[in-house]
Amino acid sequence: METNKKYSGLICLPILPSKYRQFDHRPEVLEKTPEVYEDGPLVHPAIPGLILTKEQRLFAGKLEVVNCENDFLWREERVPERTLRIKWEKPVLATPSSTSKAFVEMDMSLFNSVPTKPKHYYPSDIEAHEKKVADEKALLNLEKEADEAEAKAAAAQRAEAAALFEAKEKEAAVAAYKAKEEIKEKEAAAAAAEAMAGLAKLRDYQTSTVAARKILKETKQENGEQSHLQNLEWRLASVLSRLQSLIDDIEAGKPLGELQILAGENLEDEIEIMSNEIALLIRAIQALKGKGRGL
Repeated sequence: METNKKYSGLICLPILPSKYRQFDHRPEVLEKTPEVYEDGPLVHPAIPGLILTKEQRLFAGKLEVVNCENDFLWREERVPERTLRIKWEKPVLATPSSTSKAFVEMDMSLFNSVPTKPKHYYPSDIEAHEKKVADEKALLNLEKEADEAEAKAAAAQRAEAAALFEAKEKEAAVAAYKAKEEIKEKEAAAAAAEAMAGLAKLRDYQTSTVAARKILKETKQENGEQSHLQNLEWRLASVLSRLQSLIDDIEAGKPLGELQILAGENLEDEIEIMSNEIALLIRAIQALKGKGRGL
């Protein structure tokens, strides 16, 4: 028989990571014996002398037990033993009752998973099994490290993409802002040009209106005060006042949208309407003057 001082008593074979699955914590066990779910060794409640790690205590499958004092005999954890381990309860010893002779005793071997031919796990077998478990754990660790490295790389790529996207967004925002500012500048320049053009026209009409008013005064001196002449003078004064008000506002730098427009929708309309009105007044004054001097 193969011997090895490294192994003695009952031992539980390490569980292959690929086969490991854990059962959920049971509230009643957590309340009575919380150390079951903590790190550290504990003796199996139904198999005296078998020390279990936390990983082995929480294993949902059947444990593999080797008796190193009895020819390294191997067996699986029995169903009742597994149930008691999950509940972490000691087995209750059966006591004979007065009617026990009236029942046929059940063959408990039906619940045993021991094969018909005994199976042995000698030290070399145990070491080979331990190596297999260690190799599988190492492989899982390598895979985990690879997954973590891949996750880190993916996270770095996402961060880089997010930074690039943010930079492009900022660049686009700056470009949009510059474009808006350029549009504003062009609009301001166009408005200023329109204002200057309007101002030049207003001054021309102001000059024509002042000249017409002078002729009207001469006509009044020649013909005396008449109601229709007074009406023309009043209308000329009103036009001159509107012209002067617009000229003052434009020269003061007032925006076109804030100018006081009385007749049209904008400065151009207002100038057009006033020019027509001035032309009518001038023709009316010329008609009164007859063959007098032109404007």
